[in-house]
Amino acid sequence: MSFEVKGLEELRDSLEKMAETAKNMEGQHTFQEMFPNSFMKKYTKFDTIENLFDAYCIPKTQEEFESFPQEQMDHIIQQSTSFNSWQSMLDTAAQEIFLLKLDL
Repeated sequence: MSFEVKGLEELRDSLEKMAETAKNMEGQHTFQEMFPNSFMKKYTKFDTIENLFDAYCIPKTQEEFESFPQEQMDHIIQQSTSFNSWQSMLDTAAQEIFLLKLDL
């Protein structure tokens, strides 16, 4: 008994494209890159990430943002988005960007 497997070349090409996309996404990204207006409108009460930050006086510079209390950021995200935490919002944004770049 034998089996014919079709589509392995297409699967390999898709996996290679995913790996290349993941490699290209490594590194730092701006808030605007991570949270485009379409993402903000879909998941938050705000049209832009800047509007969210302005509404809650969240620092916009990397250094100041890193010292912003995590608990406070999570509370803001819970109040104004459909996420339970800042990390959850980041994870979803990264997934959506990845899928968009894969053109899925």
